[in-house]
Amino acid sequence: MGQEPGNSDNVLAEVQGKKLTLEEVRHEIPGYVYERDSLASIRDYRVHWVNRQILLAEAKRLDLDRNAQIRKKMLRAEEDILTAALLDMVHQEAADEGISLQDAQNYYENHRDQFILKEKHVRYRHMITETMTASQNAKNALMRGNSWEDVANRYSVDPATAIQNSTQFWPISTAASDYNSMHQFLPLIGITEISPIQVENGQFHFVQLREVRGEGEHPDLDWVLDHIREWLLVEKKRQNISAYKRNLYLKAESNNEVRLYDVHNPGETTELPVNLESDTLTSH
Repeated sequence: MGQEPGNSDNVLAEVQGKKLTLEEVRHEIPGYVYERDSLASIRDYRVHWVNRQILLAEAKRLDLDRNAQIRKKMLRAEEDILTAALLDMVHQEAADEGISLQDAQNYYENHRDQFILKEKHVRYRHMITETMTASQNAKNALMRGNSWEDVANRYSVDPATAIQNSTQFWPISTAASDYNSMHQFLPLIGITEISPIQVENGQFHFVQLREVRGEGEHPDLDWVLDHIREWLLVEKKRQNISAYKRNLYLKAESNNEVRLYDVHNPGETTELPVNLESDTLTSH
């Protein structure tokens, strides 16, 4: 990674008196881009900024900012940004409150019929080794009753992934789908059974089936807990926005700040009900 220039007050570029500082650049560049190569990312942003300022200066020289249609678009863009900022603030309030584990558990229990497996799911162990000897030794160790964690740490090319993946259930249609022979063995072997060792991409593989959940069964709560919490948070944000818009509208209406006219007879007032989802602030 390149070295960061001087202090945060350094000026990196100047166009017609407008200056770009390092502090401004660091605020704009995504962290992962900056970490990869700070100097290159700063130089790239500086080029982009200089070109933009030159174009902006030329647009102003041609008085494009005084054009009525362009001014209308600029005003609409400003309104959209302010509206989006307001809704983001309301969204953040819901995110800060979050969804408790208890709320997610209650939802699962009250809507279990919505969570039914549409295909068989399996939990399995997948061993990948560099040599046939290591694969055979790993298989023998499992048959002697050694723990999967010990065997994976000793023989697997990627112990952490092997251990983590073995704790999850996978749809049978996608289980070990990156390895054709292992994918084909899983529907055929029985629980605790270990497949024959196969060679794929120069490495040695076998799988051991540990548990099966059939189509039509209910998944365990921990399979779907994160999904439920995410969905409930989205729904909470939607409800918050709906309530917020309604309160704003009713407040404006009580202050006589809103006047509706009949769409069939413009100019004539109407008492028709208002659909707040479509006729007031719209979520972006």
